[in-house]
This record gives sequence, C-alpha cells and structure tokens, in this order.
Amino acid sequence: MNFWGDDRGAAIQIGAVILFAFVVIAMASYQATVVPSQNSGVEFNHNQDVQSQMVDLTTGLDASARDGTRGSHAVRLGTTYPSRTFFVNPGPPSGQLRTVESGQIEFENIVVSDSESATVTSYWETAPEPVTTSRLQYVPDYSEYRAAPTTVYEYGALINDNPQGTPTQFVPDGVVDRNEIMLIALRGDVQQASSTTVSVNRRALSSSANTVTIKQGTIRLPTEYPGYWVDQLADRNGIDVAENGDTVEITIRSGETFDLRMARVGVGDVTSVDSGPDERATYVAATDDEAPTVSAEVRDEYNNPVAGATFEYEVDGGPTQSGTTDRNGLAVVDGVSEGETVRIRIGGEDWEEVAIDARANSGGGGGGSNGAYDVVWDTDKIEAENGGVTCDASSCTITDDAGKTFYIFTQPSVDGAAVEYASGNRSVVSFGSSTGTDQNGKDDVDVTVGDNGVTEVFASSGGNGDRLQVTVDVGGTVPGALFPDRFKDQEGGDGDIPPDVPAGTINSPTNMQSEDETFAGLRGSGGNAFSVGTATDTVSSGTYTVEIGYRNNAKQDATVTFTNETGQVLETVNLDDKTETRVTATGTIEVDSETTVYAQYDAQNKNSETDIYYQKLT
Repeated sequence: MNFWGDDRGAAIQIGAVILFAFVVIAMASYQATVVPSQNSGVEFNHNQDVQSQMVDLTTGLDASARDGTRGSHAVRLGTTYPSRTFFVNPGPPSGQLRTVESGQIEFENIVVSDSESATVTSYWETAPEPVTTSRLQYVPDYSEYRAAPTTVYEYGALINDNPQGTPTQFVPDGVVDRNEIMLIALRGDVQQASSTTVSVNRRALSSSANTVTIKQGTIRLPTEYPGYWVDQLADRNGIDVAENGDTVEITIRSGETFDLRMARVGVGDVTSVDSGPDERATYVAATDDEAPTVSAEVRDEYNNPVAGATFEYEVDGGPTQSGTTDRNGLAVVDGVSEGETVRIRIGGEDWEEVAIDARANSGGGGGGSNGAYDVVWDTDKIEAENGGVTCDASSCTITDDAGKTFYIFTQPSVDGAAVEYASGNRSVVSFGSSTGTDQNGKDDVDVTVGDNGVTEVFASSGGNGDRLQVTVDVGGTVPGALFPDRFKDQEGGDGDIPPDVPAGTINSPTNMQSEDETFAGLRGSGGNAFSVGTATDTVSSGTYTVEIGYRNNAKQDATVTFTNETGQVLETVNLDDKTETRVTATGTIEVDSETTVYAQYDAQNKNSETDIYYQKLT
C-alpha cells in the first residue's frame, strides 16, 4: 500500500504561540506602566490625606499652646494598593513620623517696656534662658510618587519640604502677628514608622495668656529652613529678618514694641522633658499688694505660671517661712498688715526675689467695679439674636461658623462710651470694631467664628470690664480625652463644684490632667476624711468611658460620684483596690447635652490618703 506524503504546516500551533506571546507582552507592558501609574495615584491621594491630618495636628498643637488643651490625633503613615489578580504590587507604602531636635531659641540684647515690673525687667534684660525646641516631620516612603514632600511642623507653621524645589507654606505661621511675637517650643519624642495609622498625643507643658512687652532685642530661631523663614517674615512690620547659618534672626526695630508670648507644647512621649515645678521656676513677679493677702506669680522661662513650686517668704524681717504656689502659680502670703514688707523668693538672683509693700485694701472685691460704671455681657440677647448660639450667665457655645453679633450694656447707662473688645485666642473668635454705646448704654460688635476651641473674650470700658467663656464647636466633635479643668477642696475652689462643704485637700491638683507618673494627693484633714471635687467643663453629648488612675496608700476605700450640672448622678466608681500600687478604675457615663461633669471624691475613713494619677473622659 502506498501512502501520500503530508506537507501541511502546523498553523494552529504557531498561531497559539504568537497569541500567547502578545498576551505576555501586553501583561508585561501593563505591569511596567499601568500598575506603577495607578499606584502613584494611590500614593498621591494618601499624601493629600496625611497632609490634612497634619493640619488637624497643627491646629491642635496651636490650641495647646494658646489655651492649655490636650488631645490625641490620628495620622495614617501609609496606605495599601488595590489588590491585583494577575499583576504584582510592591510592598505597602509606609512613612515615618518623628521629632527632630532643632536647637535652642536664643535671646540677645532684650530691652523690655518701662511698664514691666522690676523682676521681669531684671530677668529679661540680664539672663533670659535659651529654650530648646524640636520640629515634627512626616517622611513618606513611596514606591512611585517620588516628588512627595516631607511635611514639617515648626513654630506653629506646617511646611512642605519639596525634594525638587523650595519649601512651601501649607499652614501659615503665627510667629509675628501684628504686634505680637508667638514662640511655640515643641518638646517630646515621637518615633513612628509603619504603614498603619498611629495616634499622636499632645499636651501643654507651659501655656498662659502672659506676655512681656519688648522694645528692643534679637530673637534667634534654630531651623532647617532659614531661607524659607526669611521669605515668610520679610514683609512683617516693625522687624528686620536675616539668615545666620542654621538660624533666622528677628530683630525689633528702634521705636517698635512687641508683646512676646511663649509656650511649650509636648507631643508624644514627654517623660524626659516634663520637669518638676521647682526645676521650671525661673523668676517671680508681684501680682497683689493689698493687705491682708499679698501674692507674687512664680513663672518659668516661658513667662507662664508654675503651680506647685516651693517658695520662701518673710514678713517685715520676721522668720523665714516656706510654701508652695497654688494651682494658678501664685505664692500667696496671708495675714499681712498695711505697711509691712513681704519678701517672696525662689532663689538668690535679683529676678528670683520680690519685695512687696502691703497697702490698705481698696475695698470692693468679689468682682466689684473700681470704674465709674459696670460693663456686662448681655448673654440673653447674644443667644436670642444669633442662630447657633446658646448661652448661660458666664459662657456661650457657638455651633456653626456663620458670623455673629455680641452685645454688652453698661450699669448705669452711659451714652457714647468707647468699648474695647479682645479675644484670648483670635483663631477661635475675633472681633470687629465698635462705635461705642448708644443713649441706652448698649453696644454691639461683629464676631468672626474661627476654629473649634475654647477661649475667653473681654469687653472693657471706663476702667471696668467683663469676661465671657466662648466655646466654638462646629460639627459637634467630641475630643479624644477630657481631663479636669477645675478643682475644689477645703482651701478653695469654684463654688459650683460639689461637695458644698469640702473637707481635706488636693495636693498638686493639676497632676490629674496627665497620665504620667506624677499624682495629686487627696488627703484627709483635722480628723475628717477627704471630700473634694473636680469639674470637667464643656463636655459635649455622647457616651464616655470614665478612667481614673489611682493608688490607695492607707488601704481605705474611696468612691467617686460623677454628676452633671442638674445634680443628676451619671456614674459611681469605687476606688477599692488596696494593693498600694497604681491601678485603674473605670465606668461609663451618658451625656445628653453639653454640660460640666463634676466628680466628687469621698473617702470612707479619716485616715485617708489616695493618690490620683489622672482622671479622664474618653
């Protein structure tokens, strides 16, 4: 049998190979071009998000500096790429959030205004201490978005340090604002590197409304970006700005005056930088010379009061006695007669001692007026005439960002009186101009609503004034952690805080405002168990966890009763652990509408000693 030869080609197999080759080439091209492009977009969007979170953190740090608040902020250091079935992603992008020490803020040839006291002048014109500061920076580690900036917080500003250009401003600085110089020294330690979300705590280490008026001198700010700061500050009135190595120099021009305000803010772990009150005490300034009680404020190098600092004093050359400053940083001496001289000191330098000649009490007191007429905030009208505003006799809460009008009146009515308005924090609320009172003694002023926060506002005229606490809470956000704002024991405190008749004392009460190893000592007195209280103001509606860190030294039980402004009991927490070590007690409270939350601490035995490390609502 004969067979024909088969000369046909393998067309199907060859076509399959060619088609497979095209698929491989297409997939390789997609992997090499499309995947990186899409991932670059993911990284860019994440960078925009993290910059927004850094803006929130910047706002919080500024609030800590100006108002003494604390809080916690989330920063998402990295992100994830979309999942791919046939293609490969690199490892998830990450980032690093860290503090870097910048150096020391230095002061040279400072001359203060003649209106400042002798000890303020002596300290600032002789030996102002340099203060150490750091910067907080976010450094992304992306696979594709190579032009991503390093985002840096420094001196209240948020800066984008671009790898292929000059630094750009993301959040404006407040270093020089009109006739105020605001210096925020950042301290603490943050070292976080991951692709997840981290929580960053912030707290005030030194803050107040104190200022020192300077009419001459140079301030040097250490920075990685001196050229940037020279450009930013070059157009500010009254100062000359120059770059000097790794510093920027701000020199006050002759004939100009500036109010210097300083603060120290802690971020992350502040264990190594949160020094004790005696270490912080730097100089004293007389505050009250009216018998029978005189006082001086003990201040730190930031011009802010120091609570719990030790001081010595003598009355008219008598024996040396000692005391500690109260929660407002005041060294108070009681029982002084008119004409006696009281010396209060914290050291041997000129600025560490003040002599106060006691004079007769001028009368009034208790909030009375020394002026010809009283100025009063009309809170009823403020609430009635504005939407989104609720008020009581001493405070108002604003819940939208529309412009408002605030009202005052005089008692008795004064026609044509000039009224001055001021805000403790212009980033929260600020005022327009006033035309003065009408024939009925009334005036109104436009209010601009800014950032969420709490501040005090002031109206003054004719040698008298009134203050009002204003809370801006647009969006009803509840802060991450709320610590006590006010305290009450048998030695004093605000009258609205229960109990009505306190017993015992709270030693170093402000130590309850942080979760470090310092504590407030609750102590019985005179054979009585302690019964003392705290107040946490402006608590928004919501469900909160109560947490108390404590130690029972005398192995005696204590209870903590939480109530609102109406007296309703919200929770009772027992402090009944007797191991004499630091432990935590918790509970839960429901807040229906914004209120002050009170906590009353009651011991069960007269030999009561309980240390409270912190009390917080979250």
